[in-house]
Amino acid sequence: MPVASSTQPLLQATPGKRIALPVRVEPKVFFANERTFLSWLNFTVLLGSLSIGLLNF
Repeated sequence: MPVASSTQPLLQATPGKRIALPVRVEPKVFFANERTFLSWLNFTVLLGSLSIGLLNF
């Protein structure tokens, strides 16, 4: 089993391939999609309530 020396990189990809490394994503950015969805959901509930109220008027 070969041992990696200090001159060789720890991870090697075959030519033409890239190695995907995990990237730290801040919670503020990660939950932005959820906040947007909840905002649209709030708007649709408000719009639905208004339309039902107008239909019953």
